[in-house]
Amino acid sequence: MGFMGLSHWQESDNASGFVYSYLECRTDAKRKNLLRKELKRKSSEFNTPGAINIALAFEAGIVRIEELDNYLIYCEILNGLKEWLGGEFDGDIKRMIKSLKRAERILMKRK
Repeated sequence: MGFMGLSHWQESDNASGFVYSYLECRTDAKRKNLLRKELKRKSSEFNTPGAINIALAFEAGIVRIEELDNYLIYCEILNGLKEWLGGEFDGDIKRMIKSLKRAERILMKRK
């Protein structure tokens, strides 16, 4: 149990569980509710926090960019990632932040 790395959602038990639950959701409302619930998940030395799980699923194209249209969800994910900067997985965290910021630019162009 735990995580082996942060280069892909399959490297984390929590991220894998989140992806499975997300794919089981049949409505946008259920997916948004799951995103909010996942953001509350805290980390430990063995498990990744919700923000990282969502970011990994987003990078893999599982969480759609439209799901991050709620700016509060987007900011919570970004802040959760920033808490992990400077650690062992710094390169992976920076990559996730870059992906989210790219998504933000795309969303801003759409509005």
